[in-house]
Amino acid sequence: MARNWRNGRNFGWIRLYVPALVVAGIGLLELSSIRAPLALRQGIFLGLGFLWSLFLARKVSLRPLLRSAPLIYAGALLGLLLVLLVGEGGPRRWLFLGSLSLQPSEFAKVGLILLLAALSARSKGFRETLLGALAAGIAFLLVVAEPDLATAGVFLAVYGLTVFLLEMDPRILLFSLYS
Repeated sequence: MARNWRNGRNFGWIRLYVPALVVAGIGLLELSSIRAPLALRQGIFLGLGFLWSLFLARKVSLRPLLRSAPLIYAGALLGLLLVLLVGEGGPRRWLFLGSLSLQPSEFAKVGLILLLAALSARSKGFRETLLGALAAGIAFLLVVAEPDLATAGVFLAVYGLTVFLLEMDPRILLFSLYS
């Protein structure tokens, strides 16, 4: 990604950063209408986070992380299953380990994104798109069972945006929207 950025031939990074900054900007505008000092503070953190992500994108290799993506995703699914079995909170969204509390659906979001990235790095064909749909569907169903419909919807949105932004085979997405 960094090589393409330097020589200017491929601006794929724009498809990553621009939508994220637009959504974050809308959130800051909404926050500023409620509490301006808090919006300013969040804007500073947003800017620092953006600069940090640019630095990391140029310096850190994602290959080891993408190789372990299936294991990370499987661990996240295990956490979602544990929430259904022993979870607490309203209704059942949290795991409590002593004084530490975890919401496994947050780890599952990251796990799904990493898995989809690993699948698309291998190929953007029908098989990888289908495997991505299956992974998103499993996470979606486990989170719906908690029940947390808002977070479940995030899994579907992440999958749909991944298919769109990474130019994967859209037939699965179109079929799932049709049925």
